Amino acid sequence: GSDANNGLSASTAFQTLQFAVSKVRAGDTVLVLDGTYRGFDLRTAGTASLPIVFKAQGSNVIINTPAATNDGINVENANWVVIDGFKVNNQPRNGIRIVTSNNVIVRNNSCDRNFERGIFTGFTNDILIENNICTNSIDEHGIYVSNSSDRAIIRNNVCHHNNACG
Repeated sequence: GSDANNGLSASTAFQTLQFAVSKVRAGDTVLVLDGTYRGFDLRTAGTASLPIVFKAQGSNVIINTPAATNDGINVENANWVVIDGFKVNNQPRNGIRIVTSNNVIVRNNSCDRNFERGIFTGFTNDILIENNICTNSIDEHGIYVSNSSDRAIIRNNVCHHNNACG
């Protein structure tokens, strides 16, 4: 892809996820093809009827270089977001970090060998974390829901070989 493209089809795809982040608005879906990517930092909100969706289109959408926050995927101050199907590995902090964001869905992701945690949330209400695999966190946890997260649903995840709790 090229960040000079319009991003509306596979043949006119953007090159970087962060560039796609700079263009998304409520109701947009970013379909990510198999490949290796630098992470992204999303701070744009969707709505209940128009969420922002980032969805892997294959089984090998790999994020192995951090976003500016030292996390593979960072969602911050952005409600109504879906993160679906990514492999987020070897990040200096968290594989996927969701903070001060409500009504976020994190599903079908694999987070391996991240330094602190596979999936981390803080100050998030009505979050759904399901069908993820979080393994080999070096310092802390596989999944860590923290700091006043009300009505969180965490189901059908597999966590193992993390330094601390699942």
